[in-house]
Amino acid sequence: MKRYTLALIGQKSSGKTTLAERILFETGNISRMGSVSEGNTTNDYHRTEVARGFSIQLSLFHFNWNDDLYSAIDTPGYSNFIGEALSGIWAADNLIYVADSSDELKANGFRLLQEARKRSLPMLIFINKLDAERSNYEKCFESIRSVEDKVVLMQLPVGKTDSVVNLLSEQFPDEVSEKALKMKEKLIESIVETDDDFLERYLEGEKIDAEVLRELLRKDVRKGAVYPTFVGSALTGMGIKELLEAASRWFVRADERLIDVDETQRKPDGTLIASVFKTFNDPKSGRTSCIRIFSGQMSSDSTYYNVSKKTPERIGTLLRLQGKKSIPVKKATAGELIAVNKLKETLTGDTLSDAQNNIALKQPQMPPTLIRYKISGKSKQDTEKIGGYLSKILEEDISLKFGKDSRTGEFILSGMGKLHIDITAEKLKKRYGIEVITELPSVPYKEAIRKEVTVQGRYKKQTGGHGQFGDCKIVVAPSKSYEDGVIFVDEIVGGAIPRQYIPSVEKGVRDALQKGKLGGYPVIGVSVRLIDGSYHPVDSSDLAFQMAGQIAIKNALEQANPVLLEPIDKVEISCPEDYVGAVIGDLNSRRGEVVNMRHDEEIQGFRIIDARMPEAELLNYAPALRSLTAGFGRFIYSFEKYQEVPDQIAKTILKSE
Repeated sequence: MKRYTLALIGQKSSGKTTLAERILFETGNISRMGSVSEGNTTNDYHRTEVARGFSIQLSLFHFNWNDDLYSAIDTPGYSNFIGEALSGIWAADNLIYVADSSDELKANGFRLLQEARKRSLPMLIFINKLDAERSNYEKCFESIRSVEDKVVLMQLPVGKTDSVVNLLSEQFPDEVSEKALKMKEKLIESIVETDDDFLERYLEGEKIDAEVLRELLRKDVRKGAVYPTFVGSALTGMGIKELLEAASRWFVRADERLIDVDETQRKPDGTLIASVFKTFNDPKSGRTSCIRIFSGQMSSDSTYYNVSKKTPERIGTLLRLQGKKSIPVKKATAGELIAVNKLKETLTGDTLSDAQNNIALKQPQMPPTLIRYKISGKSKQDTEKIGGYLSKILEEDISLKFGKDSRTGEFILSGMGKLHIDITAEKLKKRYGIEVITELPSVPYKEAIRKEVTVQGRYKKQTGGHGQFGDCKIVVAPSKSYEDGVIFVDEIVGGAIPRQYIPSVEKGVRDALQKGKLGGYPVIGVSVRLIDGSYHPVDSSDLAFQMAGQIAIKNALEQANPVLLEPIDKVEISCPEDYVGAVIGDLNSRRGEVVNMRHDEEIQGFRIIDARMPEAELLNYAPALRSLTAGFGRFIYSFEKYQEVPDQIAKTILKSE
């Protein structure tokens, strides 16, 4: 029995889950088809998926066709869950891109096609929903071809939902004969142009045999050079068997797949090479790890070596997942996608082997997160539990990021969009009973001073016994750069302040500079010189000189013309050339500054805009950029520097505090 792995990919609402359901029905794995709208499909079983009517996580299913075993992955189409799709693509050897015949190519579909091209995987395209009211498969095909010139149309529908005809056939039904002959010529030209010998023979008028054309096509498909495009309807079953036959004919078997190991490629052999590509966490059943076997085999109730953690891992029962249903199997071999419950050490991305070695598989790279939210519990108890339960969600969704912002002390959850954040919050509530509040994070403003001042800080307190006395004189001035933070210089001579109290003054100075005069933000870019002071042989103490240092700084900030600072970030924006003008106009309205513009070397027809922008303007930039660029725009950013906030804007910020 040959083994194949494939992933269904495509933009939202293209019908991937319905196609998976149709395949399971046609191959005898289910007795009746479920419906996404009714919430009873095999692969959309998570209660959030059922409630919302779309996929939010990848799902596994298996079927046999022509006596071969196919391990398959149904992936989400929403851009918020692109991490799931990328994980599915990484685990598969072949792809089926599903398109909606009544819709044009959108941003996430484009991004998935780019990923397929980058990985050079064999891919078939299935233009679905020919039975839809607004179906226009030709417009859909041209939309895909406008950004992916590898696509070739293989079929022509006969009637609205009747049947399809293969364009390499010798004869066509009368009703489509004229159109089919013209399309056949285009198809043959697309096939032979990849082979110089056959192209020359074709141009000389020689008729190329259909089987020869299919073999040429097979070679090109298997190396990812051509994407044959099929048409049909997953709902009615039109064209499904033809699609499966094409997969059987052209897809790469698991034992033919080259494995990326340590920057090199190797063929599968007897050595076990397997990797966890997806983790599910359930409060009741615990952790379920989905594993792709690239080489060798695994058996139930065995111990293997976790190469990533350098530790043995006991494997219990191997499971073949059919959506949420699990079927125990005794062993699984290369090309299979299996699941195991309750692994102790092994997480997503870890490599398993049957011996201690240094094999390391290249893992899928997640795109940078686009949106950040401060997350806190509705109660103190909820806040205390967030980190522990979020760690379980992060195990299964590696495109999410969570951590504490060292500048503001806030806990930040980062994701691919607001929907991504909202569903994560929903998981916390439904799974673990944790209610959270998500809101835009605080901007880490700072303060600085504009002029030099000389001030004194004197602390004197008399009690019944020993009193407290500390006295210092300091010069506070702007330093050369905000990056200097706080510079403290001891210039005491002649013992005006005993040496043991100098660190106390410095501590008081630094503590006081943590809270500026304008908005209570930390003060940076200052130089503090301790030039004089006095002490009492009995009443002076560490505490007294700390208080003296704090008093001196408060006096200085009153006089030194304080100013509000804001973080400025470097921003790299990638978008189609057609949207560059709109993006730059929006940047200007956000107090941004364009530094450079260049061609995107990875995506043809895209430009990269290098800019600087206040971090405050970036907090809600992701939805704005998506709206400006029809979802095609992406950006990354990093902190660059602090600079003064314009006076009018500073007044607005401080007034809202």
